[in-house]
Amino acid sequence: MTQSFQKESQVSIVIVNWNGAECLPACLESVRQQTWTDYEIYLIDNASTDGSLDAAEKNFSDLKTARNPENLGFARAANQGIEQSQSEFVFLLNPDVVLEPDYLERLMKRALGDENIGALGGKLRRPVKDGITTSIIDSAGLTLLAKKRRPWDRGSDQPDAGQYDDAEEVVGINGAAVLYRRAMLEDVKLDGEYFDAGFFIYFEDVDLALRALLRGWKSLYVPQARARHARGGTGGLRPAGVKIHAAKNRYLVYLKNEPFAAFAKNCLRTLGVELMRLGAYALREPRSLLGFLAFLRSLPKYLKKRKRIQESAKIDAEEFMRWYRD
Repeated sequence: MTQSFQKESQVSIVIVNWNGAECLPACLESVRQQTWTDYEIYLIDNASTDGSLDAAEKNFSDLKTARNPENLGFARAANQGIEQSQSEFVFLLNPDVVLEPDYLERLMKRALGDENIGALGGKLRRPVKDGITTSIIDSAGLTLLAKKRRPWDRGSDQPDAGQYDDAEEVVGINGAAVLYRRAMLEDVKLDGEYFDAGFFIYFEDVDLALRALLRGWKSLYVPQARARHARGGTGGLRPAGVKIHAAKNRYLVYLKNEPFAAFAKNCLRTLGVELMRLGAYALREPRSLLGFLAFLRSLPKYLKKRKRIQESAKIDAEEFMRWYRD
C-alpha cells in the first residue's frame, strides 16, 4: 500500500530498498549529513525480509515509506517514489551509496543555474574496504561504446588520476546517485512511466537518459560531487535472472532510442558485434540467450514505443551519434 504526499521540499530523495540491512543505514546517515537540507526522503521497499525497512523507520523518523507486498523491480518502485513526491527535483539514490556531505548541494547549485539541465551526477568511486580507501572509479557519467555496442560507465575500474576532473555534459548519469529535474521527467514520461517498468532492473537509467537526450535535455557530470558506490545489490534476483534482464534490456535500450540513420550507418559492424555476442552467450552464458529471446517476444510492444519516442525527438541522428565512443 502506498500513499501520496504533498510538496514539502525542493528535493525528493527516492531510495528503493530490497534487503539492504548491511548498507542502508550508512546511506541514510550520509543523507542526514548533507549540507543541502531542503529535502524529504521516500523509501520504497520491495518486500524486504531482512528487517531493513523496520530498522530504517525506527532510526530515521523523518522517512516517508511504502512497503510493497512483493518485489516489483527497481524501475516500478522508483516510479512509485517519483509519483508520490511533488518536488521540483528528484534525487534517486541507491542504498549501497554513501554520499560526501556536499554531494547534493553541489548538484543543486548547478541545476538551479541552468534550466536546460535535466540530470546531474557526481563522481562515484568504489567503497572503502577493510579500512582501505580505494581510488578506483565506479562511474563518471554514462557513455555509449560504439565497438562493443553497449552503454558504459565512463572511467569504470580505472584508478582516479584526475582524468575525469572536469565538469562536462555526458550522455546520462548512473542511476545510483542522480538528480533529476521533474520537468524533464514529465517531458519524457511514456505510458505513464518515468522508468520503463518492463526493464525490471538494469539499464532503466540508460533508457531514461537517452529519451531525455532525444528530447534535447542536457545531462551534466559534476566531479566535485563525490560518493562511494558498492554495487552490491541484484534487486532481489538470482544471478540467472540478472543475466536475462541485462541481456534483454541492452537490446531494448537501442531498439527504443537509437535513430534508424545511426543504426544504418554502423549496420555491418553492429551485426558483427551482435553475432559475436550471441556466440559468447551460447558458449559461456546460456541464460543470457533467454534474455535475447525475451527481447524478441517483446518486439511488437516496444516497436510501438520506439515509434512515439522517435517521432517526438528534437535532435537528429548526427547529434545522437556524437555521443558514441570507441
